[in-house]
Amino acid sequence: MSSVPAANISLDDSKKIFVGNLPFNVTNDILSAYFSVCGKVESAKIITRGNRSLGYGFVTFSKEEDAVSAHSKFNHQMFEGREINVELAKPKEQVPQVEGIQKNGGRTRGNSRNKRGVRRNDSASRQNMNKSQTSLFIANLPFEMNDEAFANIFSEYTIESAHIVTSRNGQSRGYGFVKLNSAAEQKRALADLQNCMINDRPITVRVALEHPEPTSQEAKDTQASIEQVVA
Repeated sequence: MSSVPAANISLDDSKKIFVGNLPFNVTNDILSAYFSVCGKVESAKIITRGNRSLGYGFVTFSKEEDAVSAHSKFNHQMFEGREINVELAKPKEQVPQVEGIQKNGGRTRGNSRNKRGVRRNDSASRQNMNKSQTSLFIANLPFEMNDEAFANIFSEYTIESAHIVTSRNGQSRGYGFVKLNSAAEQKRALADLQNCMINDRPITVRVALEHPEPTSQEAKDTQASIEQVVA
C-alpha cells in the first residue's frame, strides 16, 4: 500500500526546486514571478520563522523539465544582489530513514509536528507581514517592457517611482514595483487595474509586502535550517 504515496512523492519532487540565499524581502509572489520564465509555476513558498523569511524556499513547476531548466539557468545567478543556490529537490523516498532517526532521536511524530508547524508559520507569515502603504507589485508584464513604459501604465496616478525587476544582464523578469505618493493613490490604482490586460497579457496587481530583516539569532540559525531541509 505504501507504493502509491511513494510514487506521488517522487512525482511531486521531480518538479520541485530548492532556492537558497534569497534576499529577505522576497515574497512568494516575487519568487513565483522570477521562475515563471522557465515554465508554469504551480506553487512558490518562502520558508519562514514567525513572520520572518529564512532566506530560502521551494518552487514547484507543472513539468519536470521546467524544474531541470530552472536549475540549469538560475543556479549561482545573481538575484537582487545575492548569488542564489538552485537545487533539484530530493525525492523523499531516497532520503535514508536512519539519518532522520539519528538526528531526531527517533521521534518521528516530532517530525510530523515540525512539518505542520512550517505550514502554519507560512500561513501566519502572509497575514503578519507588513503591507506597504504606498507600493504595488505588478506581475506577468511583457518581457520587452522597460521602466518608462511601465511608469506610463500609471500616468493617471501620482507616483514616486516605477521599476521593472531585471536580471544581471538587464533582461526583464516580468514583474515590477511602483511606489505611489499616498495610500489613497495606491488603493485607487489597485482597484482600477484589476483584470487589466497589457499586450494581451492579464497582469497581476497586488499590494507589495515587506519582509522585516531577521534578528541576529535568526540569521545565525538560517544555515542550519537549510541543511535540515535539504538533507
